[in-house]
Amino acid sequence: MKGLRLAIALSFLLAAAAAAQTPPPVVKPPEIPPFDGRQGYVVYPDTMDVPSHEEAAECVARALAQAVPAARVLPPERFRDAFYPWMEPATKPRNQPQQEEWLKRPLVQARAREIGLRYLVIVHGRHMETSIGVGHCGINPCPGRGIFTSHAEVSLSIWDIEARDLLGRAEAEAEEKGFEGVLVFIPINISPDTAAPVCAEAAAAAAKAMAAGTPR
Repeated sequence: MKGLRLAIALSFLLAAAAAAQTPPPVVKPPEIPPFDGRQGYVVYPDTMDVPSHEEAAECVARALAQAVPAARVLPPERFRDAFYPWMEPATKPRNQPQQEEWLKRPLVQARAREIGLRYLVIVHGRHMETSIGVGHCGINPCPGRGIFTSHAEVSLSIWDIEARDLLGRAEAEAEEKGFEGVLVFIPINISPDTAAPVCAEAAAAAAKAMAAGTPR
């Protein structure tokens, strides 16, 4: 009986490890014509000092730079400084009507032209890992998360500052299984990358929106 339980436990863990090793689908950005190189953009987190939003913004910025390498990128810190104090937590626009009102201000338009900024991509996202088991040494529990779920999601709003208009929104999410534990006394750590394909998908949508410009 003990041997049967060991065989069942090993079969379960091997199946979980094999499933976790399946790579997530690769999301390739479509062919996107670069927009005017003088019209730069900034990828800005919905809330500064919130790690999940900042990490999501950095991830989307990297993917967007690969999707449209010819476009100019403004660092978020420079954007925050250039539009001080409007982008501070207590004064930033918090919804679409406030954002539209802010973009209509002559000083905002003048500042954007001064620094060569055309598009604003606001990002919020999160990346969670949830354990759904425990690691095993044979049939006995031992340190490790066992099977876990890695979930990432990102949503964007893409603004045309010059046109004072919302070009569109984009959302992407992915979920994969991973495994961390000991299998037949061998440490195993299989952690799927769910953030990269999610950021690539969202960045491709943002790039298409910026390339198309404001609908007339």
